[in-house]
Amino acid sequence: MKNEIKQNDVNLFQTERKGNSDFVIIEGLHAFKHATRFHAEFDKIYICNREITLQRAKKFLKPLEYEFLCKKSKIISEEDFGKIAPNALRTGIVGRAKKPTQKYTSADKNRFVVALENPKDLNNIGAVIRACAAKGTVAVVIIGESNPWHANTLRGSAGLHFAQTIISLSDSKELRNTFPNREIIAVSDEGDNVYDSEINPNSILIFGTERDGIKKTTKELADKIIGLPMQEGVSSMNLATAVSAFLYAKK
Repeated sequence: MKNEIKQNDVNLFQTERKGNSDFVIIEGLHAFKHATRFHAEFDKIYICNREITLQRAKKFLKPLEYEFLCKKSKIISEEDFGKIAPNALRTGIVGRAKKPTQKYTSADKNRFVVALENPKDLNNIGAVIRACAAKGTVAVVIIGESNPWHANTLRGSAGLHFAQTIISLSDSKELRNTFPNREIIAVSDEGDNVYDSEINPNSILIFGTERDGIKKTTKELADKIIGLPMQEGVSSMNLATAVSAFLYAKK
């Protein structure tokens, strides 16, 4: 039996997609999987096309995760689902969960902090968070106006916001106060080759955008400038690709 979704819920989901409240919107099967696995507190879960959705979910979820989905979710029509999660129609799962409490403490050592200076693409930010969660960084810092809790970013991270501390800062100068006693490394193509450089695993790695790179003032703030070697004629890499390459360049 399908439930009709109320207009209040439609308004709520559309508003909270922007990531400005204490709740976040989680769209898609893989985002739901990781959010559940890393203890997201769901307030609402909606699915459409029940038989197909649950059949697909059963292949990817652990038994307890699948059982939770079956018990917690409400079935709604594809039309109603499209009103609250048009980007997730293919997998037919969307949820509303509490924004996780940040887990960072200054005692975390020997793992990188990754900072993104003025990133613009929400999906790309999500891909960076996904890579950082895989590596196990201390935190991902978003410097500037982009909101890392937007639904598009959560989708890009496959829900791994819940496995990774996310911090927003307005300016790169705040990094030293937020993460004291850590070396700051600006990742830029004019820097020393990463494969020939000594890198403290307790460092803060700052990445700029593909278009503009890191600001001059931020490079002046850094203790080192280190780059990834690229083929002649190639001037930049996708942000998430660059972060991944750098994180795995060193043990």
